[in-house]
This record gives sequence, structure tokens and C-alpha cells, in this order.
Amino acid sequence: MMVFTALLGFSGIMLNSRPFLAVYTFLLWVCLGLMVSPGYIAYKQRTFNLEGKINLQWSRLLGTEGRLRIQDAVGPPFADESAMLIIVAMLWLHFSLYRSIHLATLLFQVQLAWM
Repeated sequence: MMVFTALLGFSGIMLNSRPFLAVYTFLLWVCLGLMVSPGYIAYKQRTFNLEGKINLQWSRLLGTEGRLRIQDAVGPPFADESAMLIIVAMLWLHFSLYRSIHLATLLFQVQLAWM
């Protein structure tokens, strides 16, 4: 992206073309944003450190009553019905696969006994 912007700017200067230079100016701003954004994201993450603050509050500042109050307010981890339906479907599939494999082995044993 930056190489293309540099080539566009160079050709705009050599050809003395205002439309090329206008696009070049816009692309310079885009390149500046692309260069600055990773640094800003890292700065913001380190400055605010929300995960560390929550961990500190959970481990040191809250007692057992506070933790229990938060856990009761949040509810069980699988409170969502769609997640429960998926888990039930996976268990049913696993059980039916187990039954079919068990039935196939029994039939194979019966077939061997007939021989």
C-alpha cells in the first residue's frame, strides 16, 4: 500500500498532475492511519489494563460474599437454551452412535457364532 502510494506521488510530481496528487494526499492519510493504529491499540490496552483491574478486584478486593453475589447475578454458564440444545443433541448423537456400534458388534458376534 505504501509503495503504491509512493509511486503514485512520484508519478504525480513528475507529470505535474493535480488529480494524482489529490489521490496521493488521501492515500498518505490512509497510510498514516495504518501505521499508527497498531501502536494506539497497544497503548490503549496497556494504559487501561481492564483485564488486570478485573483480576485484581476479583482476587484481592472481593470477599466470598461478593464473589457469590456476582456469580448468582450472572447465572449458570449454560443458561442459554441454544447451548443446552446443542449439548443435548451432541449427547444424543454420541449415545446413538454408541448403540449402533454396540449393535453392530453384537450382530457380528452372532454371525460368527452361526458359522
